[in-house]
Amino acid sequence: DLVTFSAITDGATSNIWYRFRVRRGAGEYEMIRDFGPLNALTWTAAKHEGTYEMEVTARNPSTGDSATGYSLFQFLPVVTSRDIVISPTSNSLVFLFSAPPCPAQARMRVEFNGPDGVIQHTPFEACTPHLTMNFYLAGLRQNTIYQAYYVVDTGDSVHSSAVVAFQTGGLPGDLYSDTILTPTTRQSDPILLGSPLGARAVANDLEGNVLWYGPNDISIMTRPDPGGEMWGIVELPGYPTSQQVVRKFDLTGATVLETNAARVNEQLAAMGKRQIDAFHHEARTLTGGKIAVLGAVEQVMSDTQGPGSVDILGDMIIVLDRNLNVVWTWDTFDNLDVHRAAVLGETCPSSGCPPLQTSGSANDWTHGNAIQETPDGNLLYSSRSEEHTSELQSHLNLVCRLLLEKK
Repeated sequence: DLVTFSAITDGATSNIWYRFRVRRGAGEYEMIRDFGPLNALTWTAAKHEGTYEMEVTARNPSTGDSATGYSLFQFLPVVTSRDIVISPTSNSLVFLFSAPPCPAQARMRVEFNGPDGVIQHTPFEACTPHLTMNFYLAGLRQNTIYQAYYVVDTGDSVHSSAVVAFQTGGLPGDLYSDTILTPTTRQSDPILLGSPLGARAVANDLEGNVLWYGPNDISIMTRPDPGGEMWGIVELPGYPTSQQVVRKFDLTGATVLETNAARVNEQLAAMGKRQIDAFHHEARTLTGGKIAVLGAVEQVMSDTQGPGSVDILGDMIIVLDRNLNVVWTWDTFDNLDVHRAAVLGETCPSSGCPPLQTSGSANDWTHGNAIQETPDGNLLYSSRSEEHTSELQSHLNLVCRLLLEKK
């Protein structure tokens, strides 16, 4: 079940930021949401039952004063016998499959199928003695009856459980839809995952059936992570940097990890770096668990890309650790020729632009689209608005090879 934690401060002003961290048992605290203006967090421990401690720290960013409170709570196992339990979630196409514990050194996965008989399965998970096994089931069609069962591989043998049926619900009314001109006839064809600007992300099969949808407050989903978690960005034009958010969420839409541009700017200022307006286009997990995001950087410059004062919008690559600390940056204003304007003279605001904080209009100088990790540990940065060569004046990517410092 989802649990909502709310922080209340006595006699506090409105200028209070809150940080939420959690730990299981006596383990280390793990970041969920870094300091920001939201005083409530909805969260769940989907994998394992047990005793958890939620820590919330309230801080006044103007004075630095802070206070910390704790809430101890327990998630009870859904399974209380040897029977399987399949529970609905807040997403009508995602279900929680709960199974009894399995032997040490063994592994378990869930297999499930609908009326078409095509079997899907989750990844294998290692068994943990005395703890139930919990899996999210997704990739399901609306208003359809499915059958599911678990498979245990001990290394010496493989056995399956009894079959349990469950039924999905309908779809929310705010989803975009695709028109499939030539539907596929192959049941094993891949899934198409799309994230239109300002609308829910949606996964379809190649017949056009919706198989999953994302939360309604994400402006754009950037990348899926292995294991079914997703990265997304919240862009709110006209709102301050504390409302510009990058978030990791699970298949149900529940927050896994989150920070905001104002909190990142605190760290950038301490490092002597420029500030960012918002996050845009890219957020992804790198090898080793670090996180790469793109931030928008505004600079007002004189007689550059035009006469007089000109507001210019560039990019900053920001690498965070698992606790959302800034560990490395790369800024286009420090590395590219700011006198070389965008190829087509693009300006913001327009479709695909991040929210501006300095003025109402800026030259869309670089318009970064993506960060890609290379096999040797470097990063490739793709910039839509910069020319590729002096001879080819077109909308091509400028790809910069960036060395990511080893920490």
